[in-house]
Amino acid sequence: MLFFVTVLAYFLANAFAEDSEPLPKYAVAATKTAHLLFHDRMVGFLMGSDEEKGWRDDLSEKALQYLKSPDSVKADLITTDKQSFKKTDPKPLWYRVFTMVSNLLEQKKEEVLPPILYGCNGMITKGEAEDVLSIACLYTFQ
Repeated sequence: MLFFVTVLAYFLANAFAEDSEPLPKYAVAATKTAHLLFHDRMVGFLMGSDEEKGWRDDLSEKALQYLKSPDSVKADLITTDKQSFKKTDPKPLWYRVFTMVSNLLEQKKEEVLPPILYGCNGMITKGEAEDVLSIACLYTFQ
């Protein structure tokens, strides 16, 4: 009996986990764009590669890990947001991500100015009538 309960719990956990998926690359790119426009407005145009502008792929991966298991990731600053939207809403995913990250930046504008390293990522959890978009950005102060 214990075996069957264990197997059932395993399958239920996997069934719910399969409903969530990481953001596609174009949506992650929207997080970079939000940061670049924010930094341009706050401190002026930043030239150079993504890494020179503060973007870090490793922090982006950790942001995704944070969404899956918050206690497993540490950073100097972590910002998150979660919003649900109807499947019939016509706004594109990149726009939703861009708007969410822009709002997070405005809320923490004094803390996220360069020089700072950052990475963002997200998950989409599919529902019957609505999907849920979760975003996390991790920051390391320099």
